[in-house]
Amino acid sequence: MKRFQAIYLMQASIRKITFEALNLDEAQRLATMWGFGLEGEATEERASDARRPLAAEAFDVSSACQVLGDISRTTLYRLLLRGQLERLPATRKVLVTRRSIERFCSKAA
Repeated sequence: MKRFQAIYLMQASIRKITFEALNLDEAQRLATMWGFGLEGEATEERASDARRPLAAEAFDVSSACQVLGDISRTTLYRLLLRGQLERLPATRKVLVTRRSIERFCSKAA
């Protein structure tokens, strides 16, 4: 068994979960079934080095789509154009802010 990390939305905030699966294929199936965005294999932390990782302040297009419930890229870009989501300014890569995702989800709830 291997440990994997995933992210999901709950009450308009992004949460992380660690779960076990036999392999990457099974982890992807479980994440899809549960509506989680799979981040990858979990890294082992020692008790002395246990620092809480910083939450991502922005997500790339594919991660943002997963966090928003596997919406399509077209829908994500439409939400950006309408101003319902915000992207980081002055970046060549489209990065959607965590704060705008949380705000969007709280309005939808």
